[in-house]
Amino acid sequence: MKVLIPVDITHPHDDLTEHVSWILPLKGSDIKLLFVKEILPSYERVVSSMADFPDDWAHQIDKKAGEVLEPLKIRLTEAGAKVTAEIVSGSPEHMIATVAKDDGMAVTVVAPGQHSNIERFFLGSTSSSVVKLTTGTVLLLRDHRGHDELTHVIFGVDGSEESDNALKIGAAQLKLAERKVKVTVLHAVSVPPLVSMFSPAEVAVSVQKNMEMEGETILAAALKILKDAGIENAEPRLVQGEASWELMRYADHANAQLIITGAGGHKFVEHALVGSVASRIVTHAKCSTAIIKKIHNGS
Repeated sequence: MKVLIPVDITHPHDDLTEHVSWILPLKGSDIKLLFVKEILPSYERVVSSMADFPDDWAHQIDKKAGEVLEPLKIRLTEAGAKVTAEIVSGSPEHMIATVAKDDGMAVTVVAPGQHSNIERFFLGSTSSSVVKLTTGTVLLLRDHRGHDELTHVIFGVDGSEESDNALKIGAAQLKLAERKVKVTVLHAVSVPPLVSMFSPAEVAVSVQKNMEMEGETILAAALKILKDAGIENAEPRLVQGEASWELMRYADHANAQLIITGAGGHKFVEHALVGSVASRIVTHAKCSTAIIKKIHNGS
């Protein structure tokens, strides 16, 4: 499995190797560590006008990047992975997405470091951009007290092709059939507000019951996919409410370490899952999350 791990040398993730290794099976993986040098255009013009400083400045950044990347490379190699490192320049989100696509990365790991509160506020937009732009699986690591082992994974499902794809790929990439990990499959039923507001009560109740029946069918299909992948004891969970908030609420309640969803595939709105469910989870979930996108041929 090919894994891309972008590294922020200004806010390094202290336990990056350990955090990645208890979620992803690293033995035998091909890992690329990536540092993206980002310079604001106005600052770049100032730097370029300062005699010999630009060359020294660039050298110092490369030196610092090497000091951060090399220990990570050693630790990941000790974990059984084949590791390389690369330094590029440009916009972080776009360069991460470009390298992931060009190198055919199966998983891209987003590992926020130790940021201030105001930086955490802006983190959501960067992470969401990486999710939207990057192909394959995007794994967002979240530090959470007490989370140091993968014991419970929650799949959010909606019956779409992308949701089914996330079940198959997530189970394979995490090797869930080979690990003692509790797996929950969650589907959320939510009656559209306009139906509740303008329809007779009996109509709203009928819609609710029909959606619950459909939800049971969706869960049964999801369990079948997991069973075919060698996961026998996955637990179904049908809840009422908006999908992203219900996934996060249940993850908190069950102390799950990872939420997995597909992206790009709601039945009624083409990009609803990317625009709402996945984006909210990426921005607000307290535990780590994996957003899995299907890579279409020719895309």
